[in-house]
Amino acid sequence: SNIAVTFFEWSVVSGLRPSGKDEEINSNDPIECLKFIRNYPSPAVFLLKDFATHLQNPTIVRLFREVIASLVNPKTSVLLCSPQMSLSSELAHLAVPFELNLPGKSELRALLNAVVEVLSATQKIQVKISAEETDALISSLSGLTLRQARQILTYAITLDGALTAQDIDIVLARKADLIQSSGLLEIFPISNSKFEIGGFAVLKDWLKTAAVGFSEEARQMNIPAPKGILLVGIPGCGKSLCAKVIASTWRQALVKLDASRLFDKYIGETEKNFRKATAIVEAMAPCVFWIDEIEKIMSAGGDSSSDGGASNRALGMFLTWMQEKQTDVFLVATANDISRLPTEFLRKGRFDEIFFVDLPSLKERTEILEIQIKWHKLKAGILSIDELAKATENFSGAELEQFLTSSLLKCLRDKRPLTTELLLLEAKKFIPLAQSRFEEINKMRAFAKTRFLSVS
Repeated sequence: SNIAVTFFEWSVVSGLRPSGKDEEINSNDPIECLKFIRNYPSPAVFLLKDFATHLQNPTIVRLFREVIASLVNPKTSVLLCSPQMSLSSELAHLAVPFELNLPGKSELRALLNAVVEVLSATQKIQVKISAEETDALISSLSGLTLRQARQILTYAITLDGALTAQDIDIVLARKADLIQSSGLLEIFPISNSKFEIGGFAVLKDWLKTAAVGFSEEARQMNIPAPKGILLVGIPGCGKSLCAKVIASTWRQALVKLDASRLFDKYIGETEKNFRKATAIVEAMAPCVFWIDEIEKIMSAGGDSSSDGGASNRALGMFLTWMQEKQTDVFLVATANDISRLPTEFLRKGRFDEIFFVDLPSLKERTEILEIQIKWHKLKAGILSIDELAKATENFSGAELEQFLTSSLLKCLRDKRPLTTELLLLEAKKFIPLAQSRFEEINKMRAFAKTRFLSVS
């Protein structure tokens, strides 16, 4: 049989009110609110907004437990809602947690239709977007709440009074600002700019095969989509650039986790930050998830007591997420210090492949120099690239770029042309990392040579 249930809302600002009515039945005092709930005789649902903040008070905690244990009507329910909620152990067993997921593509499509309909009622809106572009626009909204998506869509459409493919770029730019404001993630939207990387022939070939794993044909054959790769190796040799190249090649958004802001001094906040970050990343799928210098999060051999066990918990959560994630999120993790990575992180099957990024070979240095000369708009043929590649042995990719840039600046300062002779002289003065940290780099190369697949 149908039972009439009264719905109440409470907040510290508005007090306790029946839904849809302006009358205030109870004050905004949390103790008075709980007493009203305990004595209310009829079936009801009480929605208490941000009430968890008041459950730090021992008196309110005691009263809350008594209210739940002695409700006059057993059909009465109490709902607590808050953007962030952490109940103490004495209250946690009384509640059933429920976390709302970010909206999916069907919800975002319905929202887009609703926004266009509402705006069309007050102004003339031109719809000039194809079905394929509409799908891309909806995908660009992934990772946002419905309110955020509504605000961004309204802004993009009213800007020119039309719904067009150009709105995709507007949405991506605004979304990047919103998500980056959280401080955990940085968004590199899909763009037309092409990143270039010299060498890495083995990795490039592997990525072509991996891309097929995202196809519909692979799904029909129950082939799982690729999970991700780990890039370990010498600093400045292109590991970070790889993440950008992969996202650009696959035409997917690149999402970078800021590891330094993941950890929090308060117990439980690190895990909450991690769940928040992965929820946004999964909602944005398909995308490339880049974690730079992952050894800073998953350090091995460290004293976990110094951070309250946060690093161990982060490792456990990360490994579980990698194992259970169902969305097309391709992880690109990079690490400079192999010794700090735990053994369970490096075992076979955790990543699709672990690559070692070594110092560039002669051929790779030639490719890198050609890319840099083209980037700096220098005329082809004015420099002997073969001579320069031979003279820069043990230079990393970043050091080749720095070496060429500093030489160009000196030429601009002295108002003289850039020549091969000048660059060869500068190369002799340059001390690369492989020379200044010779023992450390050689130890890393010896360790990785027989354990990981070379990118070249």
